[in-house]
Amino acid sequence: MGAWRDMGKVRALGISNFDVNDEAFEKIMIESRVKPAVLQIECHSYAQRLAIRDKVKPYGIHITCWFLLGGAMSNGALFSLSSDK
Repeated sequence: MGAWRDMGKVRALGISNFDVNDEAFEKIMIESRVKPAVLQIECHSYAQRLAIRDKVKPYGIHITCWFLLGGAMSNGALFSLSSDK
């Protein structure tokens, strides 16, 4: 961490899956000179993650989602087409 800080080369960075551990997230926000611009988390129709989205909003951190199509939790619903609709 000290190398990139001393060289002044980093202008933006992102973090991934720091939604589980509040202590780790707070440490990053307190100790980092370059604050995260993006947080990548599992987020989809079946796990909208509203609390973490509200938590990072004051920091100006954008959420980017993985598992957009719902994974196992969707039970394949997003891939099936029904003629009843």
